[in-house]
Amino acid sequence: MKKITFSLIAVLMVSALAFNSIAREVAVDVKSIPAKAQNFISQNFADKKIVSVVKDSEILDTEYNVFFSDMTSIKFSSKGEWKEVNGNKKCITTDFIPATIANYVTENYSGICITKIETDKELFDFKYKIELANGVDMIFDKNGAFIGFDD
Repeated sequence: MKKITFSLIAVLMVSALAFNSIAREVAVDVKSIPAKAQNFISQNFADKKIVSVVKDSEILDTEYNVFFSDMTSIKFSSKGEWKEVNGNKKCITTDFIPATIANYVTENYSGICITKIETDKELFDFKYKIELANGVDMIFDKNGAFIGFDD
């Protein structure tokens, strides 16, 4: 019984190590990211200088992380859809943010900007999570309706 248990643990450990070794991050040229992501950058962040692009490949998913000189970063899916825009405590443009969310923030938090937004896609649910400059974290549904505050 001890040999079987030991063998099972050994197989699981080797499998875990192999799984982790497949996931990798490599620097790539911005031209190698999906066209949809390139268009998003040119439409919303054309005034920013790209300093690096990292392709994060895993077994089931690939993401692209674009880093700008002002410390802003954008995470894209393998299809070029933005997943997260992070201003690292600095205001981000709201041009791409659903109008209902941008309007809610403007009306209820006048003078306080959005510093981060991310999409949270689960099996049957889609949400937007935003962070304001004052540290308040909020959640909105797929239509941009306010749901509540995030811890």
